[in-house]
Formats: sequence, structure tokens, C-alpha cells
Amino acid sequence: MDILLTGGNGVLGRDLLPYLTDAGHSVAAVVRSSTPECAGNATRKGVSWITGNLADPKIGCLLPKSIDAIVHFASRPIASLDQYDRLIYDNILATWHLIRYAIDCGVKKFIYASTISVHGTVLTERLDEKTPIINPCLYGLTKHGGEKFLSSVASQLPSIALRLPGVLGPNSHSRIWPRRVLSDALSNVDISIYNPDTLFNIAIHIDDLGPFIVQLLQKEWQGAHAIPLGAESDLSVKETVEYIIKKTGSQSKIIVKDNKQKSFWIARTLASDIFGFRSMPMKVMLDRMIEEIVH
Repeated sequence: MDILLTGGNGVLGRDLLPYLTDAGHSVAAVVRSSTPECAGNATRKGVSWITGNLADPKIGCLLPKSIDAIVHFASRPIASLDQYDRLIYDNILATWHLIRYAIDCGVKKFIYASTISVHGTVLTERLDEKTPIINPCLYGLTKHGGEKFLSSVASQLPSIALRLPGVLGPNSHSRIWPRRVLSDALSNVDISIYNPDTLFNIAIHIDDLGPFIVQLLQKEWQGAHAIPLGAESDLSVKETVEYIIKKTGSQSKIIVKDNKQKSFWIARTLASDIFGFRSMPMKVMLDRMIEEIVH
């Protein structure tokens, strides 16, 4: 299958790319810079590199004339107060241009990296695809805009929007909560938590996400779907921190603080029962994170 991957040099894209090529797909990877050096992918067999700005209305001129599927992982997650316009360009305009290109080329599948942040303030302990969207941050708004675009062309372009939590892996962001806990534990810093008894599964690992995307590319579906993803877990927030402290031999202490805002966990029914998502258990994921970061 011929696949267009955006964000090929980004945090997720660089870790996802090997899963696509190892599955036998030919990948045209779009990057902002002209030097795709990350993660040793620059000379990876089965990959062609395209340098371009997806927010440019003429981006289609640089892209392949024929493609089977698009995996859209390019995004701008944060911006300084004086650069909010970049979120609009890079998350909304870029996605719209890519959707128009997909329709013009007869693309059969469109997989979109959205975010749990589209939900904004979550008032329930259980989050699923039907959880209301209440006052999301600007980043969440821009990603939801991409979802709405895909819904508007659902009859022409089958799509799945993956509402991602923090994604752990070799190149994961240090701001993801388990990574921050690990950093504090390694520094023997006391760790503050809220809602200690709430189940924690708001994270997945690239070693589960990568195979899931490969699996989705093999499936047939119609319409537009938004799917929250979360880990398989039987650990509470407090137990998650305790596990990291124990595994690292940390001297950190846990400080439980009051918080008026509820914590939530992600229901995996749609992802697992309908689309076949499988996650490693949380303890295995934490072990892998520690191995990747510490060793």
C-alpha cells in the first residue's frame, strides 16, 4: 500500500514510520525541514521524503498524484501567546488542505492523530467517544476542527480520528505525566498527586499504537469515527506512582493534595471491541518507559 505520512520527523511520526515500512508499505513522508535525521529514518528503505508546508494551499503540487491512505500525524501541540495563529495554520488549514488533496486523489483511508484534549473539562469519571466537549483548550479546539472537517466529508473519505492520550516511546515528550513522575522519582523529588484512587490509563505506548495503525490500514470501514485510546490498567493514580518509585529505587514521597476537579479514566470499548485495539498492561508499559529513559 502507498501511504502518505505527515509529521514524519515529529515525535510520533519518527517512531511510527518503522511500523509502516516493516509491514511492507511504501511511505511518502512529509516533513517541515529538509533533514529527516531523527531515529535513523533518513535512509530507511521504502521511504521517500517530501519537504513542504501543509498549510500552503499549493501543497498538493508537491504530494504524490496517487496514494492509498493518509496517516496525518503532523501538528503543532503548543504555541506561545503571540503565536496562536500558528496553531490555526498548522492544525486547521493544514488538515483541510490534506483532506481536499485526499478527496481529489481518491484516497481510501484517512487516519488522523487527534487528542483526548478535544474533550476539555471532563465532568465524569469515565470518558468515551460520547463524552461531551466542554471548554477545550485552543489546541483541543484545533484538533476537534480537524475531526469536524472529516465528518463533513465522511461519505467521500472514510476516516478514523484517534483521540490520543500521552504516547510513550523512545522519543516521547517529557511533559507526559508518567514521564514527569519518572523524572521526579529519579531526582528523589516528592511527587504531588490528586484523586489518588482513580484508575490511571491515560497513556499508551508507541509499541501498541504502531501495530494498531498497521491493523487499521488493513481494515475496511465507512464513515468518520472518533476513537479515544487508553491503556489496559488496573492501577490507580497512587499505585502508578508507587510502582515507578519502587522500580527506580527512589526516595521520593507521595503527597496527596485536594483537587476539586475530578480525574477520569478512558473507556476502551469502541477502540478494542469494534476496531481491535490492544494495549500492554500498565505495569509492562511503565517498565518499558523506565528501560527506554533510564537505560
